[in-house]
Amino acid sequence: MTITTTYRDTDLGLHDIIVNSKEFSKDYLKVGYPEGGKVAPPSQEGSQHEPFTEMHEIASVACVHEYGSKSHNVPARPTLAPAIDLNKDEISNKIKEVDGKIIDGSLKIQDAWKMLGEMIVSMIKQQILTKFEPELKPKTKARKGFDKPLMDRLQMLNTVQYKVVKK
Repeated sequence: MTITTTYRDTDLGLHDIIVNSKEFSKDYLKVGYPEGGKVAPPSQEGSQHEPFTEMHEIASVACVHEYGSKSHNVPARPTLAPAIDLNKDEISNKIKEVDGKIIDGSLKIQDAWKMLGEMIVSMIKQQILTKFEPELKPKTKARKGFDKPLMDRLQMLNTVQYKVVKK
């Protein structure tokens, strides 16, 4: 007596889930003023300095404002770190949401990075727009013609962007 059996291996999507998860974890997001990014043109008249044309110029100014500079008498007016810190739960929830959608195949990895990048850029811009402390000194207000910190020419605000980096 001969018994014949047939076995058919049917992948119900586990392979795709594993591949998608690995692909998503191969990259990371840079948000702020990433090297190679495009500098926004000035959108209003500003102080006495020339408009910035290179990303490293914007990044340098953002760094001075983030941490302050004793040598230039500039107080810290952080925007990047507080934007992340104040929104860490929302960011974490969005990461979980997009990760689930990537795994089930309903969201492409590129679209997930775009969603996350645009969300965090928006959070940083909101932080810049609402950063009123410490106030500008009277001399600085007079020179600039307004009293809102971080708003000279609006280049820093309009240049905030994200970049997906391959590991």
